[in-house]
Amino acid sequence: MSLILTSSNKALDAYLRRIDSDDSTSPVELQAIRDQADEHVNAVTGVTANADSLTPLGKAIVQLLAEADAMVEGMQRVAIEARRAKLLPDRREELKEAIEHQIGYVVAGYQSSIQRL
Repeated sequence: MSLILTSSNKALDAYLRRIDSDDSTSPVELQAIRDQADEHVNAVTGVTANADSLTPLGKAIVQLLAEADAMVEGMQRVAIEARRAKLLPDRREELKEAIEHQIGYVVAGYQSSIQRL
C-alpha cells in the first residue's frame, strides 16, 4: 500500500519525486519539505507559523500551518503506537489504508476550497 503525491507545480513535483526515489522519507527530508512549505507561505503572505497576525487571512494561515504540523505529528504517533502494539501485517495494511482515506479527505478538501480560488 502506498500513496503518491504529485503536484502541478513543477519545482514541488520534482522535489517530491526526489524524496520518493528511495521509497522512504527521512526526518531530514520531512523537515526540509516543511521548511520549504513554510517559506513559500511566508513569501506569498508575509505570514510565519509563529506570527501573531492581525488580519483574518493571516490568522487562518497560521492556524492551517499549525494544523499541518499537528497532522504530521499525529501520523507519526499512530505509526509509533502501531509498532508498539505489534500489529499483525494484515492489520498494519488495514491501518495504512484507513489513514490513506483520511489523506484523501484532506486532498479533497484542498480541491473543494483552495484549488478553486
